[in-house]
Amino acid sequence: MNRFTRLLNRTVQTTVTHRLMRVLSAGLAIGCVLAVASPAGAKSDTNVALLPVTTVMADGSEMTARALSPGEVRARGLAPPGADIDVAAPSFVSDGAKMGKPIQRPKKAGASVQSTVCWNLSYRFGSNPPGTYTDLYTMHEVFYCATNTWISSTSKSCWQFDGGYPTYEVLGCSQSEAYGVGWSQWHVRTVGNVCWNWIPGYGCLSNTVQVRKLGYNGFGQYWIIESIG
Repeated sequence: MNRFTRLLNRTVQTTVTHRLMRVLSAGLAIGCVLAVASPAGAKSDTNVALLPVTTVMADGSEMTARALSPGEVRARGLAPPGADIDVAAPSFVSDGAKMGKPIQRPKKAGASVQSTVCWNLSYRFGSNPPGTYTDLYTMHEVFYCATNTWISSTSKSCWQFDGGYPTYEVLGCSQSEAYGVGWSQWHVRTVGNVCWNWIPGYGCLSNTVQVRKLGYNGFGQYWIIESIG
């Protein structure tokens, strides 16, 4: 059992036995925190936990996530001074409704031991789903860290690919976000506009706007909140 897992267990036990009344009186939805269990993919074996995790959705879209090694986290200066750096395998949650609502970190949420974990994820959608487009897709990419399970660092980007086909064209992508640093969750929405009937010298005859919104938490879990197109 690594320090990250021990910290989660100790945090939950302490919250239940010593802080429940204080948290309830502050109006925090503590039940949502306790309902989020330690991810099934968390491993004490660092080598196993660092392996990429790929999930292929029913529509053919594909996401790949991985945990960063302690060396990568240190190199990027992402851990607070004195914090331990742990590794926990990311895991996809198929039923996002179970993840509860985001909770803002209490002002007095300090701990004697701090533990930081980081992950990144790439989500390719619009590429080769049955009945749609070949090599015409949008990429949703995120990177984030959590310290003591609260989101502590985030970055996001999107880009598109049309395979070089003359009848395909990418028309742009954009992203928006909610919650994030100082919260129990981070939500990122990516919108991709693609043209699958492009006429050179004329323009687009038929386009599709595709949306993917994902949620992330400080346990390395991620799930789909919105999927359009």
